Amino acid sequence: MQGKYCVYMLLCENGSLYTGYTVEPEKRFNEHLNSKAGARFTKSFRPVAIAACWKVEGTRGSAMRLEAFIKRQSTALKRDFARSPLILTVMAEESLSVKAAPVSRFIS
Repeated sequence: MQGKYCVYMLLCENGSLYTGYTVEPEKRFNEHLNSKAGARFTKSFRPVAIAACWKVEGTRGSAMRLEAFIKRQSTALKRDFARSPLILTVMAEESLSVKAAPVSRFIS
């Protein structure tokens, strides 16, 4: 199915950023907080907020490529993505040919 995936970054209690992809960011955030369905990382370092979120055009594979791209970046660049989500939008299109748009309700 096309266009239903989101890539998200969570701010964790230790100041780190966790990146994942999902169909429902708010539901997935709650899973990280409250259930065994959360990732191993977020069981050790509890998430406190959704730092940023991007809606990805295309398939699940597009979302997975964007997630992997973010995970390969430096901590400083990940923080830049969280502060200014449009930076990632431009880089994703240029580097991966993936179209992603920031989800504004998660941007503070």
